[in-house]
Amino acid sequence: MNDRLKEYIHQELKKAEQALKAAQNLLADGLYDDAVSRAYYAVFHSARAALKIKGIETVSHKGLISQFALHMVKAGEVDEEYGDILRQIKEDRETGDYEPLVTFVSDEATKLVGSADRFLVRMREWIGKRIS
Repeated sequence: MNDRLKEYIHQELKKAEQALKAAQNLLADGLYDDAVSRAYYAVFHSARAALKIKGIETVSHKGLISQFALHMVKAGEVDEEYGDILRQIKEDRETGDYEPLVTFVSDEATKLVGSADRFLVRMREWIGKRIS
């Protein structure tokens, strides 16, 4: 693996970690919709890092989900749970960002931020085994 690819992956994971930290801080401040939004981006960036190792780049959020399902879940690289997390948290982020009559409550947001944390941990583990 060349240095440029390693740096790209490192930066994606750094963005994922920053987004997760922001989600945790927003959750603590009671800003649940915003916490869910940042939790999604933690998942988004860590999924992009994993796909990049496989030589896959996507241009849309929908494309990321389908490529992750195909190349990570169906390929047996990660459990189906992680594909479900990615899909669900994207839907929830869009609901929180675009539906003015829907707001998340503490329990929902806490669960989603926890799922994002679990996702990031799993992607770091998977990536760590492939970066030399």
